[in-house]
Amino acid sequence: MNRFKELFRFFTNPVFYIPLFLIIGIEILLRTGIYENILKPQSYLANVLRIKKIIKESRITPQILIMGTSIPYQGLLLNKLNQYSDYFKFQSVATQAAFLETQYALLKYALENQKGIL
Repeated sequence: MNRFKELFRFFTNPVFYIPLFLIIGIEILLRTGIYENILKPQSYLANVLRIKKIIKESRITPQILIMGTSIPYQGLLLNKLNQYSDYFKFQSVATQAAFLETQYALLKYALENQKGIL
């Protein structure tokens, strides 16, 4: 019985429940996407969310997906590329200054949400 009293005292101690509620609150905030309204327009996370939105709402089914960082992000005109290509449709998931993990996550997201990508 003494152990249960100590365990109950630990669970009612603020050292336990304040960090727990803080972690749960941050998780709920991140899962709901409420924070998207307060992002800076050209921030790193805003660019990633913008690309995910483009992938999800795209009307074309691309056969070729362009990955990369600054050069594909700034230097490719996908509208012109798709306009002059009769056989392939291109889509870019390039992000400015992206880490390899981010590029992989965007590639995985694109492959899960669009069929037909080579």
